[in-house]
Amino acid sequence: MPTPAQPLRDLLDRAVAVGILSTYQADAVFALDAQPAPGARRGAVIAEVLGYVGGALAVVAALFLGAELWDELGPWPRVLLLGAVAVACLGAGAALGGRDGAPGRLGGFLWAAAVIAVAATAGVAADDLGLAEPGTSALAAAVAALVVAAVLWWLRPAVLQHIATFLAAAATLLTALDRIGDGSFDWGGPLLWGFGLAWLAASAFPGAKHKPDDGPAGIWTPAAPGWVLGALAVVIGPLFAQSGRAGWLVVGSLGAAALVVAGVRTRNPWVAAVGIGGVFVSVPLAVAELFDARLGPLVGILAVGLALVGAAVVLTRRAAR
Repeated sequence: MPTPAQPLRDLLDRAVAVGILSTYQADAVFALDAQPAPGARRGAVIAEVLGYVGGALAVVAALFLGAELWDELGPWPRVLLLGAVAVACLGAGAALGGRDGAPGRLGGFLWAAAVIAVAATAGVAADDLGLAEPGTSALAAAVAALVVAAVLWWLRPAVLQHIATFLAAAATLLTALDRIGDGSFDWGGPLLWGFGLAWLAASAFPGAKHKPDDGPAGIWTPAAPGWVLGALAVVIGPLFAQSGRAGWLVVGSLGAAALVVAGVRTRNPWVAAVGIGGVFVSVPLAVAELFDARLGPLVGILAVGLALVGAAVVLTRRAAR
């Protein structure tokens, strides 16, 4: 049976279809009309808090029970126990419906927990049941997590699903390199850097159906977390480079500086903060690697940094006039 808000939703969808409103504007109007009453809002908040606390207590209890009973359980009971946790989280998250409001946030939390449970199930099954070659349990866990996380992200394009997919993809990349062997893992840092650039690009460039008046959006949905996640990979990747370390540290320093510029220009303080942190870490390491940590270059960097801060203060004061 249609809800009271359904006629408005249908009207807004028709307005979007004929080009009167953008999707972003239609969603904003619908959200304004759909504000819950104070009592209903309090009930939703209480339900959400209970869901978080209950989920956290269940996870903690499961961890302690597992630690106590794990050695006494056989391979199949271990896999079935973890699988039951995964199915419970998936079912509870699906029962909460869409991605808006308290149900969406709680459902996203439960689905993120389900990704972890699926990874654990796949890893234990590969290791204890001999479903994969020895040493591949970590890769099996990462691949299973990536597949499930990507599907859940497609079904519920929310922040936690975006983060879960990114982490699962990064874990798959690194565990695959580790499994290949022959020194391939030494390229994990540079590949993580490239992975971060690709994630940033998908967050920055709008998809085929995106219109300029739809608000900030990229190929990924939602796009905002992708900026921060990609920036983190761009900053962290060069720090773990082994071959050509000095060059990669310079690349990391330049990339961190570019993130500061991008964060300021796009008014994204989190990206700028990641870039600033990258500059703070990468520049001293690059100087130490290139110049054996002699005092001259460090003093020069200090002087340049202070000069840049002074220039920023002057330009900000002039812009405020």
